[in-house]
Amino acid sequence: MQEDYQLQLSQPSSNEIAPFSTEQVNALQSFQKALSAKPKKVITEQIGGQTFQHIPIGVVENLLKRYFFGLFKIEIVEHKMIVNEICCHVRIHVFHPILRQWMFYDGISAVPVQQDAGTKVHQFMETKKKDALHKNLPAAYAFAVKNAAKKIGTIFGADLNRKHEDGYVPFNTNGEALNQ
Repeated sequence: MQEDYQLQLSQPSSNEIAPFSTEQVNALQSFQKALSAKPKKVITEQIGGQTFQHIPIGVVENLLKRYFFGLFKIEIVEHKMIVNEICCHVRIHVFHPILRQWMFYDGISAVPVQQDAGTKVHQFMETKKKDALHKNLPAAYAFAVKNAAKKIGTIFGADLNRKHEDGYVPFNTNGEALNQ
């Protein structure tokens, strides 16, 4: 015998506490709108015949300080060598000023370790530049931090190098999109 199951949705009764007040929703939307602004400091570079844009790591760190009032932490989850590349996984912890809770965003990167020109990957240990890890590990870290920060919002470079930009559209307290 087959029974029919129905999903029943209920609206909170007037005596239940709604998850956010109108003031909190407005504050969240203002904060999200600020995070969705276009970045002001963008560098355009050409590498290997390709043009790409990025935000310098110092700017990203300053934006984290500004928007999260210094309440952030960058954790190196893992870094390791894979053949001739250094891979880095970081986690940015931020204290959300409106929600008043800690959140985190992960980022990853891989940077080739410099070795003598014209050498093969299997010769890596003999041909690695002496100061390569001194340069390449911090580069992998910086790329991973910028990768994690992009997930926070457009101001951190989320829409750079994308063909399609999807701007933030705020909602009113009834959940309907507002026209901008």
